[in-house]
Amino acid sequence: MQRTHGTPQRGAALILSIYVVTVLSILSLSMTTRGLNEHLMTRHALWDEGAFHLADAGLDASMSAIRAGNLSGPLASTGMGAGDYWTDAFVPLGGNLYQITAHGRTTEPHERQLEAVVEATPLSVFQYPLFGDQLLDLRGNVETDSYDSTLGAYGACLSDCTGANPVYNIGSNGDLGTNATYSNATTSGPATSGLALSGSSVIINGQMNFGVGTTDPTYEYEQHSITGSANPLITASPDAVAMSDPLLLPPVTVPAYLTCTDLPINSFETVTLPPGEYCYHDVTMGAPDALGAYGPAVLEVTGEVTIYITGNFQASAQSFIGNTATPSYTVIQLASPQGAMVTSASLAGTTQLYGAIYAPDSHVTLAGTVDIYGSITAYSIRQTGDVQVHYDEGLQDRDDIIGGYLTHVEAWREL
Repeated sequence: MQRTHGTPQRGAALILSIYVVTVLSILSLSMTTRGLNEHLMTRHALWDEGAFHLADAGLDASMSAIRAGNLSGPLASTGMGAGDYWTDAFVPLGGNLYQITAHGRTTEPHERQLEAVVEATPLSVFQYPLFGDQLLDLRGNVETDSYDSTLGAYGACLSDCTGANPVYNIGSNGDLGTNATYSNATTSGPATSGLALSGSSVIINGQMNFGVGTTDPTYEYEQHSITGSANPLITASPDAVAMSDPLLLPPVTVPAYLTCTDLPINSFETVTLPPGEYCYHDVTMGAPDALGAYGPAVLEVTGEVTIYITGNFQASAQSFIGNTATPSYTVIQLASPQGAMVTSASLAGTTQLYGAIYAPDSHVTLAGTVDIYGSITAYSIRQTGDVQVHYDEGLQDRDDIIGGYLTHVEAWREL
């Protein structure tokens, strides 16, 4: 009988082929499964990392809220990207320290928490020689610079007085500022918002600060703020910047225990105030004496005072206000009801102010020849004539009126 030898070989090849296909299928499935697992692990890692960054954004938002005066929190859920963040109530730890817990969560169920201890240092509203919340209109001759009254008088020699390089108590922190986000200056009629420089000479030993959100402030300053015959000289570089946070201007509240009266100070009269709080309706300085003559009208202080004014403050002729050695002793607050603009301040004649005026809901007018050793912060400031403003850096220690907070992370950890 004749046998056929090819069939067993073809069967063996088929079995081998099935075996190879099975092994390759198992390997392919294994690699696919591994790839899917790695992809899933990568996605989980991204979600987890995203949750961390969202929690970090919550901390940043918390510090921004503190700088804007919110010291309590909490911050509500805020969407960002593929998730959201929120914070618990801020926990005061004593002094200027606060504990903040921030949560970050992605759309997938991933959440991370960060805890930080933040120091919130209060800042005085007196950060600038002149700050107009919505308007700073300079239409005369103006020059600003700075000094530190805690080191001595303006212009006093501080070191190397007999040498080749004497150092004087004159600085370049004469910045101008406004919370307005744009400038709107015209050559005819008053400006309505922002900054207007149309005087014959404006010298700013510092820089110009515009409100938060101002885009390309240098361009805006150059294109819109220099009008008419203005020849401003800005000594800082850059000459204009947008503030990272607005200057807070809390309303003025007169303590209920104070009684407000009128205070006239005529020529050749002197009123001396010891440390304390005072309230006046109208303060009028510089009117002629009984014989019709004009002369010095003096309102001097011997220690730290706060003067509340519910009507108008007018200083003319040869008025003097404050304390020459320590301008930070004198703070005058104009108490207009918020938004009412019913009080105002006017410095004219040859007035000298050694102190600060705070008028968040009032207009301040500067006319004549006025010398200021201190600071003015108001809703609007309009100037004509000749004004010298020597910003006293010592006013930064006068933080009973808080214009914001400086934040610093002392420590942080992940929970």
